[in-house]
Amino acid sequence: MASTGYYILLLCIEESLNVEYGGRSTVLEPGLYAYIGSALNSLEARVRRHLSPVKRIRWHIDKVTSSPHARPVKVLACRTRARGLEACIVSRLTAKGYNGPPRFGSTDDPRSPTHLLKLSTNCGPDVEEARDAEAALEHCCGEAYTLYTLKGEG
Repeated sequence: MASTGYYILLLCIEESLNVEYGGRSTVLEPGLYAYIGSALNSLEARVRRHLSPVKRIRWHIDKVTSSPHARPVKVLACRTRARGLEACIVSRLTAKGYNGPPRFGSTDDPRSPTHLLKLSTNCGPDVEEARDAEAALEHCCGEAYTLYTLKGEG
């Protein structure tokens, strides 16, 4: 049986990254970012796709994860069949003052201003801001766990 749920992909942007998406353009400055996503068919397969640097560009986040200047550092997840929880997770994080490029990854989610939020200028996966992301996921889903911790400089 395929697992469904939500995930937060923590990414370290190591150099300024210009990203064009949905008729917009933004520059992601170096730091730790959280991408909030859902997988209604297979959570692990969706996350593995995001972690692969070579893929067909399908979603806004693919333009970031396929860049050599973006390094995944950790993936947080929760398993649930509930729908629409991205808005809850984003709301919890924006209430703490985190923000990101408008409508990035959220064109199908009118309740969320974005699904990509800059958390910190520090790229470590265990900084306080990463714990804020985990707390938001746990609050909205009822659980949160680390699906992957990736090796690399932090």
